[in-house]
Amino acid sequence: MTEKLTDIIASETCGKIYRTGKYGLDNSERQNSELNEYSSVWEKSAEASPRSKYINLLPLSKKLSLSGEQIFTYFLDGSRRVFKAGEISYEHSGGRRVIYPVIAGQVSTGCCKRVDKKLIPEITKYEIIAALPDIADPDGIPGFFPNIAAKLTQSSLMQRRKLEISSVLTYSTAKDFRNTSYEDKGTAAIQTRMIDTEKEITEALIKKLNHKNYLLKDGSLEYRKKSQLPAQNYRWVIGLSKSFNPSACFYHGKENPGYIADLPEGHRTEAACFNNPEILGDAKFAVWYIRLHDRARTRSAFDGVVKVEKMLVTQSEREQGIMNSDEIDILSAYILNERCPSCYGNDARWANHIYPIYLTEQYIKSKYISTEAFLHLF
Repeated sequence: MTEKLTDIIASETCGKIYRTGKYGLDNSERQNSELNEYSSVWEKSAEASPRSKYINLLPLSKKLSLSGEQIFTYFLDGSRRVFKAGEISYEHSGGRRVIYPVIAGQVSTGCCKRVDKKLIPEITKYEIIAALPDIADPDGIPGFFPNIAAKLTQSSLMQRRKLEISSVLTYSTAKDFRNTSYEDKGTAAIQTRMIDTEKEITEALIKKLNHKNYLLKDGSLEYRKKSQLPAQNYRWVIGLSKSFNPSACFYHGKENPGYIADLPEGHRTEAACFNNPEILGDAKFAVWYIRLHDRARTRSAFDGVVKVEKMLVTQSEREQGIMNSDEIDILSAYILNERCPSCYGNDARWANHIYPIYLTEQYIKSKYISTEAFLHLF
């Protein structure tokens, strides 16, 4: 009988494996938000020339559409599939044994480039990752987990399928004030790895980006300061979130999700300057919202609305915390012109999709091996 990866993990970490049910831990609605979500502070308007309550983008978007010009050239997305792949126990003081989940995931991250109105792959990274409790290495031996990853890759099961374990991560076994489950901690570890890969791809594209070749990234740009790239690297990068926390929507400093929900189709909100020194360091962001589709065609108040983020990177932007309002209009109008024209089957997120990012997402997901084949490894 072929030795499973969980057997090797148990042998290498002096644990005891339990053959329990294996199941997915993903939830598409919270995949890119809840596990790493925190609140930023609304400082002030980020508009150099604040105007009406809502700004109508439709005339400008039509004008830009007729011109045939585009400024978004690169499209970046990351995806993960995470599973509880088993349970493992370790002995604590007094001889008691505590059981922890073995978390395993596939992470696929990629960037596509638009050339002559067609998308072609630019950079793609696919990884298989395991996440174990930190107690699996109680002595903190240097290279302990990379060595386990290497042994897992060298197993006959992985060699036969020409696969590799890129890394073995850890999650904390200490209790926190939220009483976060071990499954969520392991999932967050893999989510963080996905975000790190997105940053690596962004860094690899820096020399190719300029005012005529922007990178449109699916998800937030608000990276934690300990892993943040230099702000200048994000001058030509826009973050676009399909889902967001409505309670974090502010208008002139006050929580006001209704301000976002009432957005008319083809309009944007005023941009606000956000920061969170404790989490984000000295990084500041201009944040605004755009409604891509009519509310009458969507399921809920926030369907059809996307959150847009741009890091303030020039000296004047960082000092004053504002962007040129015309620049925000132009970026928003180009984004509006990228919206998906239809729902593509049963995808409940259709109203929040940007078409090139949707295609990029489909491409990177094609790199996954099937759930059945993946869980068979463990």
